[in-house]
Amino acid sequence: MFALTVDQRKSRESSDAVDAAIQRLCAAEVAGVLNFVLPPERTSGDEFQFLLADAESTYSALRILVRDGRWHIGVGVGSVELPLPSSVRESRGSALIHARRAVEMAKSLDPSIFLVGDSEAAIEANGILQLAGVLWSARSDLGWEAIAALERQDEAASRAEVAEKLGISKQALSQRLQAARWQVEQAAKCSIIRSIARADGRAED
Repeated sequence: MFALTVDQRKSRESSDAVDAAIQRLCAAEVAGVLNFVLPPERTSGDEFQFLLADAESTYSALRILVRDGRWHIGVGVGSVELPLPSSVRESRGSALIHARRAVEMAKSLDPSIFLVGDSEAAIEANGILQLAGVLWSARSDLGWEAIAALERQDEAASRAEVAEKLGISKQALSQRLQAARWQVEQAAKCSIIRSIARADGRAED
């Protein structure tokens, strides 16, 4: 299982952003992007935690949080004691212990993301996530906006239709996607998700 412990960066210098982040993550679950085992919950101060069922959900949650740019993100891979409680605050297990260690490790990094697990596969997954984090954190708001518009569309929709909804030309859309390294992420996405899954002792297509 995948546990995320998320702590606000420079919280003394900025307003509390936890509730807004939780709302974004819950909206992503409603949209079918995330699959919570236990939903996000503030655990202390400017920190919150949640549990995810699969590697693809973990990938998507990390993407949302890195885009926001305000978080130290720790990913713990391991077991969670059963039966599950109703609240992540009451949960116990190695995944949560690892997530706590991971968020502390993340605080010395930029982008501030780290994964901890019991296996060599977790070490490998952490390295791959470091690269993904660099890609995500370098993206501009316009790049994220273009990617979000593309991802919201039906697969049959043309680039011209997506550009029209954004109020820009097809050429401008292509330029934004290129600057955001969209094709690079698309090429690497399956490998990143498989690496996260292997850290949990699973293989996902």
